[in-house]
Amino acid sequence: MITSTTSFLRSQHITTEYTASSARYGNELRELEELLSGRLSAEWRHTVPAVLVRRAVREASEIARSTDFAPLFLPELAAEQVRRVSTALEETSSYVEAA
Repeated sequence: MITSTTSFLRSQHITTEYTASSARYGNELRELEELLSGRLSAEWRHTVPAVLVRRAVREASEIARSTDFAPLFLPELAAEQVRRVSTALEETSSYVEAA
């Protein structure tokens, strides 16, 4: 019983920290997401559709929000997500062309 209670309390603590981090950086992160979406969309416009860039940035934001330094990590996480999307699109394209 003690173990399950301890696990529950830990999960509640983590959830509380995540919520506090999200509240602390809420508007700031939304503005940063928009800025990054625009910049990365322009940078990758020839290879990654803007809708996929925005989705990659949102996913990166969710990862960043799980840290205490979300605004610091978000730009690099977003860039990495877009690079991964680009690689996946290239692999898919080469696979379709080969078939």
